[in-house]
Amino acid sequence: MSVLLNRAVARDWVDLGGGVHVHMRPATALDEELAQARAKTVIRQLIEAGDTLQTYGLDEVVPGDVFAKGVSEESLGAGIVFYAAELATRLVSAWRGVELEPGVEAQLTLANLGRLMAERPAPGSASFAHTFIVKASARVALGRDEGNGSAAAPNGTGTAAQTIAADATNTTTPAPSD
Repeated sequence: MSVLLNRAVARDWVDLGGGVHVHMRPATALDEELAQARAKTVIRQLIEAGDTLQTYGLDEVVPGDVFAKGVSEESLGAGIVFYAAELATRLVSAWRGVELEPGVEAQLTLANLGRLMAERPAPGSASFAHTFIVKASARVALGRDEGNGSAAAPNGTGTAAQTIAADATNTTTPAPSD
């Protein structure tokens, strides 16, 4: 097995739903690790010091209302916003369809990325954070899946998977042919 180091990484416009498009490159494992580390640091600071969420454009959220000592569903949900915003700062070079108010285009900043990632394109749909992470990390996820016995083999077949079912012990008579 070998690792290809000289991979062409093209930026492309990606549809996040709700009329929002981002011009980005795919994430690498390092991008994911750095974004995750930064998001963990931010959550720890919020829990320990009660800092504001202004950096992520979430000024109206009071840290004590969302974060408490220990892990909660709310803090994990907010963590995905931080992670997505941090990942986007590394990958996104431009966006379309994001406005501060009608007719006023939003600048691509960490605070505006945080505001976007905390929203949903439509009620009941996945958040922008979730959609962005799935699309940005597709290549890294595929690389992780290649280690899975159920994933495609390097030659493009599923023959890499190990057989886990026992041989059939009962035989049946074939159906009569016409």
